[in-house]
Amino acid sequence: MTLAGRVTLACAIVMGVGMVIAGLLMRVTIDHSLEPYARQFVMMRQMMDAGPDLPGILAAVDWAMLLSTVVAIVVGCLISWLLGAELARSVVAVRRGLDRFAAGQLTQPIDAQGPSELQSIADAANGMARQLHQSRQLERELVAGVAHDLAHPVIGMRGTVEGIRDGLVDAADGRTIDRLLMNLDTLEATLTDLRDVAAVNAGRIQISLGDVDMPRVAASVHDAYADLAAQKGVVLELDREGKANVLVRSDEQRLHRILSNLVLNALHATAPGGSVRIGARTEAARAVVFVEDAAGAESTARIRSALEAGSGGGLGLHVVRALSSALHAEVRVREGVAGTVVEVELPVHRAGFVPPEALSAFGNSGGRN
Repeated sequence: MTLAGRVTLACAIVMGVGMVIAGLLMRVTIDHSLEPYARQFVMMRQMMDAGPDLPGILAAVDWAMLLSTVVAIVVGCLISWLLGAELARSVVAVRRGLDRFAAGQLTQPIDAQGPSELQSIADAANGMARQLHQSRQLERELVAGVAHDLAHPVIGMRGTVEGIRDGLVDAADGRTIDRLLMNLDTLEATLTDLRDVAAVNAGRIQISLGDVDMPRVAASVHDAYADLAAQKGVVLELDREGKANVLVRSDEQRLHRILSNLVLNALHATAPGGSVRIGARTEAARAVVFVEDAAGAESTARIRSALEAGSGGGLGLHVVRALSSALHAEVRVREGVAGTVVEVELPVHRAGFVPPEALSAFGNSGGRN
């Protein structure tokens, strides 16, 4: 039996039983009320051949109660059928929507128009579907980014090895070995990024805390990518106006990788002739390292979406987002003079002071993944 049928049957039974009980109570009440006058009514009819016909009155009352019971049951069944049909339509709409979600059609939301409880269920299911759809989009984007990042070193190594095989490249040449090692370093860095992103998502990343000098990290990243910037025709500038020895309590290796990925993203986005700026400064009790590109204002929305909403961007920005979350660092994105400024902010460390959130999050932080 359908939901509407069960609701209608239940209402009919309840209405019928209720009306029968009410009729019986009414009949007992009438009998009890007229009983003291029954003999007088009989004598009056015998003497005067006129007067109230008590049996006729009671029979009329019985028929009236029977008719009202039937009418009440019919009306109740009609109303309950209409309500049950509306409820059934809402339940069917929710079920069909869940079936669509199960089939992978996550962009078609459930449109439930029934009771507020069903609408709440539909809203919760729609929210779950949106999150799942976003997760799948992020997964596809991450896979595409990984494939892109892996393709370049693999192609480079393949070209070098084929050159050695064909006698076009001297295997004993130190530059050949350097190219292979550089491509292997790129592959290793990509695999490390993937491992860390997976560890952050699983909540199992291990952090090695220590006193980190932010300006020194910024200078180290600048020196590491100055040659690459020159090859691309981009000027990599180091902002030296900030204070020296700005200490934070963090993981230096992973903070270095955050800045490295931001610089690489900026270098890829900035056209030859442009400039990328990296530096560190303090704001009140916060230490800030920043990377500013010259990729135009249109890049700001893309980077903000990748770092704040986790949508879009390549593997490098996914790594920045994941590691910043693991380090409890705040990432801000804003428009710069000729492009986008990404700022990574951490509390300034005082001697002998460890932030409480760091202690609670990294209680077992002796090792490193």
